[in-house]
Amino acid sequence: MQASLDEAHEGLSGPATKRILEREHAVYGKQECKHLAGILLAHIYNLRKREDYGTPYEKLRSLENGERHLKEGLRHSPMEQRAMAHSDTAFVHQMQKHKQSLLARARAGQALPPGKSA
Repeated sequence: MQASLDEAHEGLSGPATKRILEREHAVYGKQECKHLAGILLAHIYNLRKREDYGTPYEKLRSLENGERHLKEGLRHSPMEQRAMAHSDTAFVHQMQKHKQSLLARARAGQALPPGKSA
């Protein structure tokens, strides 16, 4: 999404790009902009440095017949709903919260949830 926006607007400044993404979601209701609306400016600039930027899921989605690379029983639609549920920044905060919780449990000598390791 950001790549097509950059191309259409010939590389606007980071703040202008961020504002367009926010408006696309808030004013026009574009769900594909929801996860980018809360993006940090530094992240916009970091993404631009990469030739082929996007999350691993976005890269998988861009592949022709990409579902064949998923585990048996997984489909794109539930993953898409989860990916669009929060902004990238919100997911980072959620991940940091869970990481701190796991580290606190490990330091206290408590058992970690199944499938987790310190």
